[in-house]
Amino acid sequence: WSPTKEGPRGRDYMGGDLKGVDQYLDYLKSLGVNTIYFNPIFDAGSNHGYDTQDYTKIDPYFGTQKDWENLNKHADQLGIKIILDGVFNHLSSDSPIFDRYGHYPAVGACESVSSPYRSWFSFRDEANGPCAGPNGPHSANYDGWFGFDSIPVLKKDNPAVQQYFLTGANSITKTWLKAGAEGWRMDVSGDASFPNGYWEQFRSAAKGQRADALLVSETWQKDSTLLRMLRGDRLDTTMNYRLRDAVIGLLAPGGFDSKGFADSGYQIEPSQFVARLAAIREDYPDAAYFSLMNLLD
Repeated sequence: WSPTKEGPRGRDYMGGDLKGVDQYLDYLKSLGVNTIYFNPIFDAGSNHGYDTQDYTKIDPYFGTQKDWENLNKHADQLGIKIILDGVFNHLSSDSPIFDRYGHYPAVGACESVSSPYRSWFSFRDEANGPCAGPNGPHSANYDGWFGFDSIPVLKKDNPAVQQYFLTGANSITKTWLKAGAEGWRMDVSGDASFPNGYWEQFRSAAKGQRADALLVSETWQKDSTLLRMLRGDRLDTTMNYRLRDAVIGLLAPGGFDSKGFADSGYQIEPSQFVARLAAIREDYPDAAYFSLMNLLD
């Protein structure tokens, strides 16, 4: 660490890549693994990948398109399915579509009010320029996820946005299912900014391309928001953070990240663990709540 240097801020890569996963497929199979869920593997501006720059390319830190093809082929041979993480709510401000810093030849939404992508985002005051806020050229005048100006939020009710991600012949949803993925885990799918009918369209696009595609919702809520996702016309199942918290609470040697749940983040007794599993069964008897994906998230 140095006071004169910026911290890693999501750029401390540890070296893992698709080729490495490919090399360990036989070992994973020996453990009984039949599905691999990846966090975002598309070209992004950080190690976590939730600030996508190009949805059509594998992030170079993780490998190449050929690495993806080899991994997918070998996984198929072993009967292992691959689920991809879809971040369709927001993308990187440093992307061709937004281009806050002018790094790309295309005219991004942040560069001009006449950009073909301008209507994909919500902009406010433009008195200081097409992308600058009231505090000058380096302040933002657009909506970012949780206020982060590095990940501007997409307007999911825009037909052009839906065509790009869902309905187009070569939409992102369809492209990666064509390329061998067996399903999608959808980031922040419980967010209220997704309009009515969005997830029904997503389901139609995904199942139309691959009838057996598994569609997983990232849904944190413990209310009807989660249940609406699982009623059969949207997504197939959900990340089960209640199970995650119960297992970690039973096994962790100390406190842990509660992920925003008031009844989480601390050690629990075996009797409490059993009670929590019983509560999950009562609330969601038809949900696939014993998914290992929740433990790995």
